[in-house]
Amino acid sequence: MNLYLCEKPSLARNVAQALKTTGKNLSYKGDRTNGYYEGSNDIIAALYGHLMTLKDLEEYPGMDRYRTESGKAHWILENLPFLPEKFEYKVGEGNSRKLKSLIALINDDKVDTIYHLGDADREGEIIVRNVLDASRTKKPVLRVWLSAETTGAILEGIREAKPDKEYDALARAGYLRTFMDWDYGINLTRFVTLKKGELLHVGRVSSCMAKEIYDREMEIRAFVPQKYYQAESKAGGVDLTDPKRFDSKEECEKYCRMLNSGAGRVTDKKTERTTVPSPKLHSQNTLQSTMNKDFSYSPSDTLKYAQSLYENGYISYPRTNTQYLNEGEKGKINIILKAINAATDNGLTPKSGKWLYDDNKVEGHSALKPTEKLPGKLSVGEKRVYEAVLRRFQAVFCKEPCLEDRTKLVIQVTDPEDKILATFTLNGKINVSPGWKKYEKGGEEKLLPPLNVGDPVELSFSPVEKETKPPKHYTVTTFNDFLVNPFRKAQIDESDDEFYKQLMKGTEIGTTATRAPSIKQLIDRGYLTLTKKVYGITDKGITLIETLKQLGIDVGVQKTVDMNRRLVAVKNDEMELKSALQETENEIREVIGNSKGVTIPGEKESTIQREPLCLCPRCKKGQIREWQKAFSCTDKSCGFTLWKSAPKGMLKNTTITSQMAKDLISGKSVNAYSLWSEKKQRSFSGRLRLEDTGTYVNLKLDI
Repeated sequence: MNLYLCEKPSLARNVAQALKTTGKNLSYKGDRTNGYYEGSNDIIAALYGHLMTLKDLEEYPGMDRYRTESGKAHWILENLPFLPEKFEYKVGEGNSRKLKSLIALINDDKVDTIYHLGDADREGEIIVRNVLDASRTKKPVLRVWLSAETTGAILEGIREAKPDKEYDALARAGYLRTFMDWDYGINLTRFVTLKKGELLHVGRVSSCMAKEIYDREMEIRAFVPQKYYQAESKAGGVDLTDPKRFDSKEECEKYCRMLNSGAGRVTDKKTERTTVPSPKLHSQNTLQSTMNKDFSYSPSDTLKYAQSLYENGYISYPRTNTQYLNEGEKGKINIILKAINAATDNGLTPKSGKWLYDDNKVEGHSALKPTEKLPGKLSVGEKRVYEAVLRRFQAVFCKEPCLEDRTKLVIQVTDPEDKILATFTLNGKINVSPGWKKYEKGGEEKLLPPLNVGDPVELSFSPVEKETKPPKHYTVTTFNDFLVNPFRKAQIDESDDEFYKQLMKGTEIGTTATRAPSIKQLIDRGYLTLTKKVYGITDKGITLIETLKQLGIDVGVQKTVDMNRRLVAVKNDEMELKSALQETENEIREVIGNSKGVTIPGEKESTIQREPLCLCPRCKKGQIREWQKAFSCTDKSCGFTLWKSAPKGMLKNTTITSQMAKDLISGKSVNAYSLWSEKKQRSFSGRLRLEDTGTYVNLKLDI
């Protein structure tokens, strides 16, 4: 009998449906949580994602003494760094019964072959392996690698399943990522929190992201605009701007007089009919950028809708970092084209070429595409994401070419002796045949003035005052581009081939699967903001990065990319897991060893449960003490609680520090620089004062 272990219940349902199409009779047994599908020769059971998680520091042997009487972890510097010789897993809260039922199925004498259907990535690989390891099974395990959750793709994946040992390197990379993140997060979060005296989260990838947003914000704040002047002429409907910049208006006026004393004339005009290539298929990165640009969706929202579409069989696997297809997919693509043509009469046609099919630019999963299964009713978000994937697919395989007439117009300004004083080139384009632009936006037409070679051009140059512009805040699109290739501008050629060469080496911050969740976590924890399309850093985020700098903890791009490259090397069987993990552990030992003696200016080294701040202003009996999330009275019957932050309202993006709390409780008002307006959906600065109603402690704007 075959046992199919699926990562999620939705996949288990899809597998059952696929097997039923082959004539197998399957019925559901048991309750909703611990049930499974069973037939004469098949059992289909589902996990609920991570049933097992790594133990916390205080759960390791000998470390339980670092717990309070209530069982909570007591963070102290003396036990850092803690780097387990062997990582241990525990059953997640509420998952014990589910795990026992799965182990019973795995070890059932009726089962002789197990099919591993974790998500087709390194995380999915270890989620199911952890359950198999817990069962201690010695039965053969076959790995099913799914590109989509359609009936055809599932049956094909089962037919082509390979021994799970062929994915051992992928599993080692999955374990390495999990262990590195534990070592980094557990040790450095505790260390930085204890040194600063307030809860600050440190992550292998997330802190690098926050630092980049911080660095850009500091560049913008430090920027001092410089005035300059340029010569511009708009006479006769012809816009001309000379690229030269002048520091003074007088210099620019002199230059304008010289140009105006000359004669303007069209010296060249060329028009060429051009076939405009379509954009490439979507990767998750480009899909996130498109959805943010069109609908202001966050990366995590886009990924959520794409994952739902995948689980329902409407699009291919969404966590892909490439815009290319595998050579072996041509048959599948033809099936999809046939289904879409039949449903929409698009007239799509098969295509080929390295610009579309390139195995060297596909790692694991190829570009996003619709499947042959057309969707029924979708939510608004799902519908928009599906249409974006479909439209891009239609654009790529559109039969009709996209044609434009592109015109280049050259205007020269000459003096009376025919000496060239300045040359201007104007470019225009006119759509001839829309082609793929029926499905995708491809730039607006740009009309040129009706001039021909030899025509005179009226000149009226004058100085125009301008200012240098500060760096722009990161948008979803520009930040995604940075994360995918952080060294692109400085270190590698802009060519497509070089981009993918670096991508395959792991030269990126995080991965397609982890970036969106990491950014969401930073926003949810109050370190970053995302206002429609623009990222910002909060006061809490600034505190985090500046504390890391003071402690000499490097969370920069190079350090993060180096760790990511180790992951890729382990996945490619070019490096042992133990060696890669050892490098991370050595870095953590060095950082904590070098920084334990560092005192942060204005802060004393202490635990979160530091000395009382002051006498409680309400009951006059208890003391106000600082905890991880609030300042509250030690007399539980009093109930005085001042929260440090809040998921909504003014405190969404800022944190009340111990000094601020002390001032507020004493009756003073305090400055806050990243307060949030729900109504206007933007940050603002203001002064806060405390209001105690006797039941609630509120913060009000001091106007």
